[in-house]
Amino acid sequence: MEIEKQTCIFGEGLMKKIFLVLAILLFGNFVLASEVVILHTSDTHGRIAPIEYKGRKNVAGISRRSTYINQMRATNKNVLLLDSGDVFQGSLYYRHDYGKLNAKLLRYLKYDAIALGNHEFDNGVRVLRRNVKNSKTQFLSANVHFDDYYLKKAVKPYIIKEIDGEKYLIIGVTTSDLANLSDTSYAKVTDATEEIKKIVKTVKYDHLIILSHCGLDEDRKIAKEVPNIDLIVGGHNHFFFETPTYVGSTPIVQDGEFGVRVGVLDFDKKLKHYIHTNITPELNSDTKIDKIIAQTDKRIAHSTKKVIAKTNVTLIGDQYIIEHNQTNLGKLVLLSMTKAFPCYDAVMTNSGSIRVNRNIKNQVTYGDALEILPFENKVVLVELQGKYLKEALQKGQTTTRRYLQYHLNIDKIDDNKIYNVITNEYVASGKDGYEPFVHGKIVKVSRRSQINLFCDLLQSMKVITNDNIKF
Repeated sequence: MEIEKQTCIFGEGLMKKIFLVLAILLFGNFVLASEVVILHTSDTHGRIAPIEYKGRKNVAGISRRSTYINQMRATNKNVLLLDSGDVFQGSLYYRHDYGKLNAKLLRYLKYDAIALGNHEFDNGVRVLRRNVKNSKTQFLSANVHFDDYYLKKAVKPYIIKEIDGEKYLIIGVTTSDLANLSDTSYAKVTDATEEIKKIVKTVKYDHLIILSHCGLDEDRKIAKEVPNIDLIVGGHNHFFFETPTYVGSTPIVQDGEFGVRVGVLDFDKKLKHYIHTNITPELNSDTKIDKIIAQTDKRIAHSTKKVIAKTNVTLIGDQYIIEHNQTNLGKLVLLSMTKAFPCYDAVMTNSGSIRVNRNIKNQVTYGDALEILPFENKVVLVELQGKYLKEALQKGQTTTRRYLQYHLNIDKIDDNKIYNVITNEYVASGKDGYEPFVHGKIVKVSRRSQINLFCDLLQSMKVITNDNIKF
């Protein structure tokens, strides 16, 4: 099956069927004929307010999602609401309060379970502990074992939901590669598949659901090695599956990102039907949630709406483009990094650090800048041998968030020479596919963060043109 990343493409016949079902779901008093309706989201990344997505304006938004969830709960007897992780980090709201508002809203939505995603770990144990506690939501991860006393008890490996006399075992797992993606100094990470095997041997259940933030490759491994899985609800890749992908008889689903859609599974002993509901303005907002969000919006509006530069060119931040090509926005980010260390041989940053996922026209606000660079990376200067610099550039041409935006200040690379390479501290750590950097030595760390250097550059430019996006 072909997986279309973050894009929904339907055949004409299927489109008509889906449209009919969605129309009934959205506007009719329709009850799905099943024992259980499973609603699922993934990789929402703190997108609380409506967003622009793939050229579509004013989509998603947690308030509309709440309305849809409440509609489904009102018209169906048994509804499970699941999320496969990465719920907090990645938006202006997270930068404002590190997940406090999001946790409060999760409490209101009443998810049955959320898998721990790798970005839940971005700001250390205190932030994670607070967000898990304040959300009053059951977070799951069978293969992350915490040292922290509260998290050890609060984050469970699984839950059992008993519905009409049937026991639904829901096991949560996090990518086994977590240690290469985040700070796990306060937790031990074990193999997800092996932990699932242990649980299914000791727990009595009728149906088995895996709630996974492992990514498709690891989900396929789980499906191959663990028998009789009824469903894997996946995440981490930000993939959107129009229909489930199967490993044997095990269906795997993913629902894209940012709360743009809600996946809807009609489950009667086995998966019967799978559709998606787009979260659009046709869905009314939940007024209670709107009031909660408005209180925070007032506090952050003044700073986020401040214009830091005008632009005469369209800055290309669309995720699909920036993960495959060098873009002017990537170049602008690189240029800002060189202001920390003007004497350099190469500068590079991972496309995954640039998260705005839209093109920017006319002006750049402080809020835009925070969306462009939501992570609090410092910029570092690394001494790196030529052969490893070559290897880093080669590995960085993958078409994923590991794709490197880069600029060379030299004509050719000598395998034996030591070069001064500017990058962010995440890439320099050698994590997430950037292994060549473990052979380097960090010799300087910027006083200002990557986002602050970026804002400094834009403010000094005042107007962005093709002529001033130059090294």
